[in-house]
Amino acid sequence: MSEPESDLLEARVRRNAARSALATLVDRVRDTVDQRSVTARLGDDALAAARTIGAEATDLARNHRWLVALPVLGLVGWLARRPLLRAGKAAVKHIKAGEPQSAWSRFREWAGRKARS
Repeated sequence: MSEPESDLLEARVRRNAARSALATLVDRVRDTVDQRSVTARLGDDALAAARTIGAEATDLARNHRWLVALPVLGLVGWLARRPLLRAGKAAVKHIKAGEPQSAWSRFREWAGRKARS
């Protein structure tokens, strides 16, 4: 056999092998599609991705607690900003007015009254 004929025969063998591999792959894909719909498989993929992201977020939260605590504290502070501002204004007003007795003096008097009664 001449060289071009042997090259042609070799190319034909490779082509037939590739064709049979492709046919096998196509059959496998058709069987998979027949077993489950595309939307069901997409749902499974989305669920797997969500689980992976959830696991990574949990791992991040366990290893870096402040990354979770700081935004939560910021949100709580933002939600409680008006009561905190009112309490701050009342404290400033109370400090400016002056306190007739210190808290410690009031506590000592109260404790003395309780001890006598």
